Amino acid sequence: MKESLPLFCIALLCIVSPIKAIPIPSEQEILHLREGYHLYSCQDEVLKIDDFIEKNNKKLDKYKHNVDLRYSLGFQQNVHWLDVELENETDSDLDRYLLIKYPLLEEIDFYHLDGANVIRSFRTGRKNSFSERFIKSRNFVFPIDIKRKSKVRIILRVRTDDILLLPIYILNDKLHFEEEKKEYLFFGLFTGVLAVMVFYNLFLYLSIREKSFLFYSTFIFCLGLGQLADHGFAYEYLWPNSPVLNRIAPIMLGNASALFALLFTLSIFYVDMRRYKRIRIFFIVLCGLIIINHFIILIDLSLGALINAAAALVSIFSVFFLSFHFVLKQKKTATYFFIAWSVFLFSACTYYLLQLGYIEYSFNKIQILQYGSTFEATILALLLGNKFKDLMKREEFIRKFALEERNRSKLRLAAQELNQLKQREEVFMDIHDAIGSVIVDIKLEVSKLNPKKKVTQDQIDRLFRLAKQAREGLKDRIYLLEDWKVFEDDPLEGIRLLMIRRYHSGGRFFTLDFDSSLEDVLKRAFDLEKRKILFYLILEIINNDLKYGKGESLWQLRRDSIKGVILFLRTETDYKSSSQTGKGTLNIVQRVSKLNGLLHIEQSEVYFCLEVTFPHMS
Repeated sequence: MKESLPLFCIALLCIVSPIKAIPIPSEQEILHLREGYHLYSCQDEVLKIDDFIEKNNKKLDKYKHNVDLRYSLGFQQNVHWLDVELENETDSDLDRYLLIKYPLLEEIDFYHLDGANVIRSFRTGRKNSFSERFIKSRNFVFPIDIKRKSKVRIILRVRTDDILLLPIYILNDKLHFEEEKKEYLFFGLFTGVLAVMVFYNLFLYLSIREKSFLFYSTFIFCLGLGQLADHGFAYEYLWPNSPVLNRIAPIMLGNASALFALLFTLSIFYVDMRRYKRIRIFFIVLCGLIIINHFIILIDLSLGALINAAAALVSIFSVFFLSFHFVLKQKKTATYFFIAWSVFLFSACTYYLLQLGYIEYSFNKIQILQYGSTFEATILALLLGNKFKDLMKREEFIRKFALEERNRSKLRLAAQELNQLKQREEVFMDIHDAIGSVIVDIKLEVSKLNPKKKVTQDQIDRLFRLAKQAREGLKDRIYLLEDWKVFEDDPLEGIRLLMIRRYHSGGRFFTLDFDSSLEDVLKRAFDLEKRKILFYLILEIINNDLKYGKGESLWQLRRDSIKGVILFLRTETDYKSSSQTGKGTLNIVQRVSKLNGLLHIEQSEVYFCLEVTFPHMS
């Protein structure tokens, strides 16, 4: 199997020469290890610590490389050995720390040698529990003791499944504490800003139930937590006893960030994926990559990192496509959105170029992703603030509209109550007119009764007839009110029910032929007042037919393309017309006139025909 050479460095095979010792820096200096070391790259089982102790030159020569540790070595799955010698030129013993400022290394073996003797050794890495670390720090810190006027040899064995970055520093405990304090302060501010964004927008979501705020909060939460996991803070404070979660958390959170970034973009622009076929394809591909990645990272972390990068690329391309699409439509929101994502993309590209070895490592450069994330989160929060204002304006408009509609509803209810009161008064007046005279007659008959005289059978029969007449009149008026309620909602059903009741009580038969499509025509053409006139018109015609007709009556209600709507009645009769027009006929004429209809009557010795035409109805 061929050895994999580090990226972006010159691989040179050379003769092993004595390592020039590196002077230990003063109390106020931090030494960034850039030269004076030897680096060996090989498979896991090839080199052992004994090879370095015994100075097995023939074996070491094959795997020695000259590289600059200020740059990343890229994706490496080989084992790397670093050999360096430190010298104390002072007259006092020195205590220093060796700091590896990159918390994503899988395995680290630290060997502190004095000549050929291993004085101290440690084994750590993110595959090990956090509690096993000798110095509890998110980075990897190892103590070095150097006696005055002496040299020590440090050997590091490093292996990782991800990008290999070895920023190594030599410093004392005071400087280490100050550096840690600066980093914790920076990431504390970063975490605080994102936490405020997350909880504030989550609170807004719970208040107004707008999905954009939920997707934004979830995206920022996953983005921030993923970066804390990338820099070792999550392992130190959230899951210190779960090495497996520590390895896969950055990739899983990166997948979640990519997914919720796209969902947030879709929601803030109200994008329906059914209309945007490309976005639908991107979304399906992204979900597929995320699902596959969750299985891959448990088997091959390096491949999982590459799939995560592909998912991020799909998400970012989709977001940029959408934002640029809406920028072209001259949407102000899309312009700010595009700027925010451009800054974030620039910071992300710089960060990954640094990790891949194209840019020299420094603490300020590796923090650029946090700067970009903070800027993006702030701009997007401002956009959501404007959206919140718009939602509040819309809600205020809806509230005013609902209040106006409620007032209109109250007015309608008041009008309906007034109409019902008027109808009740009309009913009472109708009942009074119908049976009032009968009650007066009963009262007069009762007053004629003399307790001293015997009541005759004629008087009793007359009282019974009057009581029956009053009862039938009241019953008739109640049925009439029920028929009107049906007629008010469904004119054709009301006409049919009215005829059934009247002809049945009169002992007559009838046939009704009508066009069912006339229901909508009658409702459109007649308002409530005219509908009531039509109701009493039909009632008057029925009463006249029951009074003067005989046999079976034929009714028709049909549409005519020329004449309009026609109401037709044909019945047998023995009625002899006179020169005077009856009261019933006069009522029919008046009601037809109020409805702007035309009345035509034909009468012979045997038949009576009545036709009412409404010419303006179609």
